[in-house]
Amino acid sequence: MEKRARFDELDGYRGIAALVVVAYHVYLSDALNRQGQAYAGTLGQTLLTAGDGAVDWFFVLSGFVVSLPLVRALLTGTAAPSPLAFLARRARRILPLYYAAIVLAWWLWPQSPRSLLTHLTFTHIVDPLTVTDHIGAAWSLACEVIYYLLIALLGLPLTLLCQRIATPRARAHLLLTGLLLTWLASVAYASTLGPNVAGALAFSPFGRGGGFLMGVVLAVLWSWRGGWLGRRGRWSLGAAAGCLTLGAIVARPSPAGAVLFHPVIGLAFGALLASTLLAADRAAVAWWWHRPGWRWLAAISYSVYLLHQLIIWQLVRHGILSAPNTSAYVLNLALVLAVTLPLASLSYWVIERPWLRPRGHHRLTWPARYATGRGQDGGAPSGRPATAPGTSPRSARSSGY
Repeated sequence: MEKRARFDELDGYRGIAALVVVAYHVYLSDALNRQGQAYAGTLGQTLLTAGDGAVDWFFVLSGFVVSLPLVRALLTGTAAPSPLAFLARRARRILPLYYAAIVLAWWLWPQSPRSLLTHLTFTHIVDPLTVTDHIGAAWSLACEVIYYLLIALLGLPLTLLCQRIATPRARAHLLLTGLLLTWLASVAYASTLGPNVAGALAFSPFGRGGGFLMGVVLAVLWSWRGGWLGRRGRWSLGAAAGCLTLGAIVARPSPAGAVLFHPVIGLAFGALLASTLLAADRAAVAWWWHRPGWRWLAAISYSVYLLHQLIIWQLVRHGILSAPNTSAYVLNLALVLAVTLPLASLSYWVIERPWLRPRGHHRLTWPARYATGRGQDGGAPSGRPATAPGTSPRSARSSGY
């Protein structure tokens, strides 16, 4: 059986993002802030309070791996994946652990029945009274669900549209133009919110969709061109990513900086990810991410993401975390990680992994009449699944959110 294309660098980035989110929430926990915020007025405070930008990393990663099968089908003229099969795979990936974590949180800290219902239906993101109940990070899962539904709904219209376009290059240009306009619209929307930008954008799928859009842009570029960046291009993208990140962090206290922080962080991480995904020699670039430790951390990152706040709250409740001085932050972070990582590993094997096993070998697709009907050269279909250069016909395996 042919193996799916594997992007090892995604594992490393996903694992790092999970650790950054944990560090951010430990920093913001009540146990650390009772006697004044740690590292107040220092570079440490600036960097730690920017840790919520790691959620935008997850959105970029998710946008790439989730949209890749549909994007490749649109560019190569093959039948697009079935939207029902796509949603079923996404549900198996996120729902078992999500529901288990929400019910556990509700049992440990009972909230109103309304709060539980909105979280179970992913509608808490539009309810300001319940959006941060139970597990604060759960808002991003509601955004993810909205993005999944949009991909499922847009699959057929995009397929019909690409049917009228002769070449993969023209289709790629069309998709990239649409994504750029959507990204600009999300930034323009954010700029109209004025002083309420932080609260309004914090949990908005449209305002926070810039990262996901960057991931889809990468899927288009990778499916169209494959690996083509040379060493100079890789270093240029990496430097641009660093400059964008630094600028977003420094400018965040200003009104304009608050508006642009998350879109720019998503853009910066998109550039960083492009420097490895689009490299002409990916093996030479991504060798570091082949290490087993990164794969393990990536595998449990979803459990880390959903469970770490429950662990922080329990440690605070029992007086285990404290902040007699600012130096306690490092010790508290180490303690939270020492508890979270083993429990996340157990959660992965007991709750997540059983649902990741293949459910049969059939692959539902759009009816043949909805395929774009052209091969990679704009002519007749080749009769076999088309792929980006140097990859297998199957879609990239996703362990993201």
